[in-house]
Amino acid sequence: QDIVENIETAAGRGVNWTYFVLDDGYQTAVGDWLSINEKFSGGLKAIAEKAKTAGFVPGIWMAPFFALAKSKLFKEHPDWFLKDEKGKPVWAGWNPLWSVFGSIHGLDTTNPEFQEYLRNVVHCIVHEFGFRYLKLDFLFGATLQGKAYDQSLSPAERLKLGFDIIREAAGPDIVILGCGCPLFPAIGKVQAMRIGPDVAPFWFAKYRYNITNDPHALCTKFAIRSIITRSQMHRMLWINDPDCLMLRDTDTRLSENERMTLANAIVITGGMYVISDKLSALPERTWELMASADEIVRKCDKGRTWALDIMEREFPAFVYNTAGYLAVFNMSDNAEKRSLRFSDYVEDSTLCGCALQDVWSGERVESRDELFDFGEVPRRSSRLFRIIR
Repeated sequence: QDIVENIETAAGRGVNWTYFVLDDGYQTAVGDWLSINEKFSGGLKAIAEKAKTAGFVPGIWMAPFFALAKSKLFKEHPDWFLKDEKGKPVWAGWNPLWSVFGSIHGLDTTNPEFQEYLRNVVHCIVHEFGFRYLKLDFLFGATLQGKAYDQSLSPAERLKLGFDIIREAAGPDIVILGCGCPLFPAIGKVQAMRIGPDVAPFWFAKYRYNITNDPHALCTKFAIRSIITRSQMHRMLWINDPDCLMLRDTDTRLSENERMTLANAIVITGGMYVISDKLSALPERTWELMASADEIVRKCDKGRTWALDIMEREFPAFVYNTAGYLAVFNMSDNAEKRSLRFSDYVEDSTLCGCALQDVWSGERVESRDELFDFGEVPRRSSRLFRIIR
């Protein structure tokens, strides 16, 4: 019901979005992609047809190289998995959203029987159900250290082989997005790539970060870091996927400043523009903000983006887009002063004597001796400027 409601709300708004993607939650277990749970009793083909009728290209999420221990795939075909030194399936992680007590294991793309199974799954999803966009997640599962059916291939080659099998079964015109993926082996294999961790309805996961010692722990703060520091990959290696924009002001622990900092990072870097909120619950002011963000991100997509001070800070403070935009960030937990002289970073004479106008407030900022002084920027906040030459 939630999926159908979002399709109908988006179509009723007349949005100019291209894709509608069904994410995780439709399968009975991770690994059993053609076994649909009771929440989707009408089947996946009906969802794809609903999206297509509404004017969207239907897409779907799957984790092709992962399976839960409780899945039918794991129970019936344990020999299809990478093995550890004791001959047991390699442990790939744990996700309490999938199973509180269940482990996850990585599949062996070199196993001929699994290859045939994977071809059949992808063929069914694309050519029978009608999905034309594949969001492939947790792809590192194919690269885990372990004994494979074909030991002559490296972990990177096993991942490339998996991509090739999926592409062969899907066809050349299907859009493939990589996610949770080692970046280098995927160059040339995907049209789009998630370039960082998931965003979240909170800024920082202190307990998870400290318990797991995970520098990429699920949170909006770390997602923004990757969005900014990997912005130069966009349209050079693939279309960057920064994960979804979250502008809702309910069911979230993100402050308005934190939400707008995520929005400004997504907009100025010009990558994919993804909405994942319950659309019918968004107030009119949020729809107006999304429309403005949509317009600017399309402009920034035509420019080149880079973090000017990427070699100076863990979290860069200045992001420049040649389409004529500058974003100023303060990702710290305290207010900090910010100032910038373009000539310190950019050899572009057209920027001399330029002024800046805040995209959201309309405030104009002039330079003094070519130096822009932004004063004290509040903690976890940002500003997005249009460059006026």
